[in-house]
Amino acid sequence: MQIIDNINKTVKEDLQESIRRGSKMSVAAACFSMYAYQELKKQLEQVDEFSFIFTSPTFVKERAEKEKREFYIPRLNRESSLYGTEFEIKLRAKSVEQMGEILRDVQVVKFAQEKLREIHMRTTYFDTADGALSSRRWMLRVRQENEKSVVTMKTPGEGYARGEWECEGKTPEEAIGTLVQKGAPEELVELTKPGLEMVCGAEFVRLTQPLRLPDGTTCEICADGGELLGGCRKEPFCELELELTRGDGAALLAFAGELSRKYGLIEEQKSKFVRARRLADGK
Repeated sequence: MQIIDNINKTVKEDLQESIRRGSKMSVAAACFSMYAYQELKKQLEQVDEFSFIFTSPTFVKERAEKEKREFYIPRLNRESSLYGTEFEIKLRAKSVEQMGEILRDVQVVKFAQEKLREIHMRTTYFDTADGALSSRRWMLRVRQENEKSVVTMKTPGEGYARGEWECEGKTPEEAIGTLVQKGAPEELVELTKPGLEMVCGAEFVRLTQPLRLPDGTTCEICADGGELLGGCRKEPFCELELELTRGDGAALLAFAGELSRKYGLIEEQKSKFVRARRLADGK
């Protein structure tokens, strides 16, 4: 039996290996995004038959008047400032120059609420010696943001949403109690008692700007360019992040789709931590 955890082995990689000319394919899922199609386009063009079965969706219909066909992420899952949940879309860019072009795009400029800010980021990721955090797909980091140091913990969620808690601090040990008070899993305290060690990192420059979309949804657009660090290995990266701050996740997905089609972007499914950890592990 093969285990696909979307870290060491992804569904995309498995499908790319499995789909052959003349295949008959069935998918049961809540959605099949344009990003998934882009990644599997070459393989899907070879199949003889394709069927799709819709399962429980990430988006649910709001109790509203019948003429309002509005689908959205439930409020409990989208108010990050109150409930510790992050909704974020990552798009892989071809170059720093392309990200600059996107930030100057007429739509982005029109929706901008403030001027661009430049933040120099230095990130260090931590885990226990036995990998107790990464085995649960948890991420614990310390990030130097210009002059400020922030400790953040993230846990997996559903769709584009995931748990996120953060506080100011220079080391993860001094911040764990505060993170748990803010809603992070209480298990974090016991798991980290044996101690933490640095496993990988990243250094990059972030250009960020708050946007307000036509329906009132607000988000943060971030253009990150720099290097992932794992052991003695380095890997350059350029990616665009769109993070929901308030409102409708579907509106943010639609906006991300517009940028993707216009600039030929594809979804980055692996986090900076996962990619840096692979470097550190020599993969």
